[in-house]
Amino acid sequence: MTFSRKARILVTKACHRQCAGCCNTYTTIMKHASYIERIADLPTELDEIMITGGEPMLVPERTQRLSTQIRNRYPASKLYLYSAEYNEAMKNTIPIVDGLHYTVHEGATLQDITSLNRLQELLQSHKAQWREKSFRLYIDNRVILPVTINPDIWSQVNISKWFTEQELLDKQPTGLPVGESLFIYIGT
Repeated sequence: MTFSRKARILVTKACHRQCAGCCNTYTTIMKHASYIERIADLPTELDEIMITGGEPMLVPERTQRLSTQIRNRYPASKLYLYSAEYNEAMKNTIPIVDGLHYTVHEGATLQDITSLNRLQELLQSHKAQWREKSFRLYIDNRVILPVTINPDIWSQVNISKWFTEQELLDKQPTGLPVGESLFIYIGT
């Protein structure tokens, strides 16, 4: 099997949100995933690696450990954390990665908005030491609660509708961006 130069790694399938249109329920896209037990099972050369889930911050120690292993194996690769759950442990994982893509999903609760605000406080408090990192915020345009965005900390803010599986498949044959492979980490 030939792999591309980008890897999206689900470090867990666990997620407490059960969002309508969750990517992990997209059967056509998920059937392209390769299961791996070790980081060493990934392709030898990768330009970009995205750590995601489920929700990786539901297992913060695992996410930090895998981020460290990936960083050690691929020191020159771009490494990003994709999350929708603020966790105090992010302050330990963000120094390892090159950036964070944070999502506020449709159906966001007051707790989700409070968590976003806490994340923004963390990013602001470390702005000087994390200035080289990319922080991207994605907000589903169907979020009905008011969201306050601190523009000084985000490299990019995108407010739009979440794509359905069919919309993704219409854009690209596997539903994944061109040059990207999907992996599901099943190791310990």
